Amino acid sequence: MTLLRAGLPALLFFLMALLGCTTTTRQPDTEPINVAPSPLGIGPDDVTLVFAGDTNFIWGVEDLQRRRGMVYPLEDVMQLLSSADLAGVNLETAVTRTGTPINEKNYIFNSSPLLAGVLADVGVDVLMLANNHSMDMGSQGILDTIEFARRRGMLTPGAGTNVHEAALPAIITVKGMTVAIFSANDIGPQTNFATGNAPGTASISVVQSNVRNWCGFIDFCVVNLHWGMEYSPNPIAGQRKTAEALIKAGADAIIGHHPHIPQGIEVIDGKPVFYSVGNFLFGSVNFKQTHNLIVRLVLDKNTKQIKRSEVYVVDGVYRENGHRIRILNGAEAMPVWEEIFVQSKALGTRSYLAFGEDLKSMVVFPKPIPAEQQ
Repeated sequence: MTLLRAGLPALLFFLMALLGCTTTTRQPDTEPINVAPSPLGIGPDDVTLVFAGDTNFIWGVEDLQRRRGMVYPLEDVMQLLSSADLAGVNLETAVTRTGTPINEKNYIFNSSPLLAGVLADVGVDVLMLANNHSMDMGSQGILDTIEFARRRGMLTPGAGTNVHEAALPAIITVKGMTVAIFSANDIGPQTNFATGNAPGTASISVVQSNVRNWCGFIDFCVVNLHWGMEYSPNPIAGQRKTAEALIKAGADAIIGHHPHIPQGIEVIDGKPVFYSVGNFLFGSVNFKQTHNLIVRLVLDKNTKQIKRSEVYVVDGVYRENGHRIRILNGAEAMPVWEEIFVQSKALGTRSYLAFGEDLKSMVVFPKPIPAEQQ
């Protein structure tokens, strides 16, 4: 690993010069920024887990699929998903033909099973159901959604027929390594949440108890959280306390969503916390939406530890670019990296970060990069 004796603006200046792109005249600061080796590579003993944010198949996504084919919106990110040992997204929609809409809501998200089935076709294994739109079509809607996923071979943590089932993790064995995926929701009215005898989503408090009880017997635990404030660039203090409590309870990584835009990254006791990865494939064209993140966790199957997290920028300004998403690099990714870097620096993560030379990825390490490698 090499180091540039400059801040992110200077790093970007250097990389943009290599790419033959124009840049600003902004003056660099004097903080060192690491440049990750490219490519980092995936070895035979590596286990890869890929996670993306809010996903539905309504409005603009539905229109595009019906015009250009089921896979068309996801073709450019299909390789990243399908090559992973496990891939998961937050399914922020009901998938049903028989449920009844919750009339008091302003927006009802319900996707066609035919359209949503493309997730299995492109390599998605796990659908996070703990969010504030899974119950948009009522109790029958969430039961239909779970059945739809199971018919397509996808797991559904975060919702169930009762609170016990909703809080259970999805458990997968990959290359001899046992991985648990939890999904928890902090958004919406009480009717969103499962009870002892009624279906719904799992709350963070209930899932935290399961993390404490389960993760001592699991090789690697990932907790997906639907939380935070919409369109806020930063997590609130309560989220950081919750993240710390979950890490202490046994979580090895936290993937957040709901704000619809990316937020900064924190490392707690060597465990990465992605407070919000933003959207993934989302039918809206809200003017506040920006580009989003996909996270790939690279684990060592022998040590059962995380080696690094690779972060990618995915196209998300749907109002300008449509709903065919792709991974960005170079000049297109630069503004996102600068924002994520500043947000993460405020969370104490600067010394854990490195950037790919083509600005296609940012790497988050579990420990600060040693001074001798700088």
